[in-house]
Amino acid sequence: MRSGLILYAISELLSKEIKHIKGSPLSLKVFVGVALAAVIRKVLVTSLSPEKVQELINLSFVILSLGIVFG
Repeated sequence: MRSGLILYAISELLSKEIKHIKGSPLSLKVFVGVALAAVIRKVLVTSLSPEKVQELINLSFVILSLGIVFG
């Protein structure tokens, strides 16, 4: 599953970079979306360890912030 998320992130970034080279304006929303997917993946991995509650709280604030920027 992790490799699928990495491939998704790379394909999104490459497609947007190709559009930017062709003259389209660079969209920050793609980079925020990739960051959001990476942080969600981090939460899924971190949630397996019950002693990392503070890190999960911090990551939830990061997700909230990225979600506000993305929306």
